[in-house]
Amino acid sequence: MTHETGNPTRTLSHSARWALDHIADKRYGSDTPALSWSVTQELTDAGFITTSGRSRSTVSITQAGHTFLRRPAG
Repeated sequence: MTHETGNPTRTLSHSARWALDHIADKRYGSDTPALSWSVTQELTDAGFITTSGRSRSTVSITQAGHTFLRRPAG
């Protein structure tokens, strides 16, 4: 799963893709699954989520994250 922001050869791990799918799913709301530090870093570095201050407990998906999820898998 390559994304076009920054390094085009970078891929997301299965865990990061799963987490991004669940963060984007509206039905979870405040019950979004907790993310590990490494998954949070991976998604933040890719520009797909933002975190609230120093806390990893509040994350928001960015427009780039939504765009990534809408693209067909290839």
